[in-house]
Amino acid sequence: MRLLRTLTLAAVALALPAATLTPAQAAAPSERTHRSYVVKATASTDAVVQGRRVVLSGTVRKARRGERVRVQVRYDGGRWKTSDLSDRVDRQGRFRISDKITSTRSRSYRVVKPAGRGFRAGRSKAVHVDVYSWRPLPTLAPVNATATYWVEAVKINGRAYPESLTGSASDAQGGTSYNLERRCRQLTTRVGLADTSKDSVLGTASLKADGVQKYAGSFALTQSSPVTLDVSKVFRLTFDWTSRSTDSGAGDQTGAVVALGSPRLLCRD
Repeated sequence: MRLLRTLTLAAVALALPAATLTPAQAAAPSERTHRSYVVKATASTDAVVQGRRVVLSGTVRKARRGERVRVQVRYDGGRWKTSDLSDRVDRQGRFRISDKITSTRSRSYRVVKPAGRGFRAGRSKAVHVDVYSWRPLPTLAPVNATATYWVEAVKINGRAYPESLTGSASDAQGGTSYNLERRCRQLTTRVGLADTSKDSVLGTASLKADGVQKYAGSFALTQSSPVTLDVSKVFRLTFDWTSRSTDSGAGDQTGAVVALGSPRLLCRD
């Protein structure tokens, strides 16, 4: 009887480890197939000028050296699409991908690690990049323009400036405004008197951003000045000008053709 009890207890003891290990062993494959790669990515900038590059860098946890990651791109208003951009991770799971910006469309990026080795696919959070490009100011629709016109080119001190703005030679003052709609960052131009101005005149120019004066200058014939303005978050840009004669007692104050030579804006679509 004692021998039978000993054999029975031994059999139970041998069965317990097997019963204990079986659920854990069954769960292991399931856990592996439901885990995902963890992808983290950052962009080198949140705003870029057309023609330059954006660099995406980051890491993939659990990835092995040489495994490939791919980049998906979504343009504003569009859907996610897999691009031709890719890289292979190094021993630490790191990647670095460069994209040259050839269009003016702002976009979002995310980096995807395809499924493999029992891991489900993983993807990073989206990173958004605004794309800016240079464009002539006169291509925008003017608001409240008075005696101020777009011209194909204007000469200032003998140099031609294409796509420019000038005041009227037959008026003593004028101006125009443009709605930038807070989509631009910078304005560059050459401010001065056009070579078609009279000799004895003086012209003044003023640039305002949402009613706040950002630039003011006065010029005689052949005089001009380069101007660069920060127009970030500006809704309305205003250009005003005046003309006056430098001859004492002159009744006619016209003749100073104030010009913005090749004004260009750095804006996003």
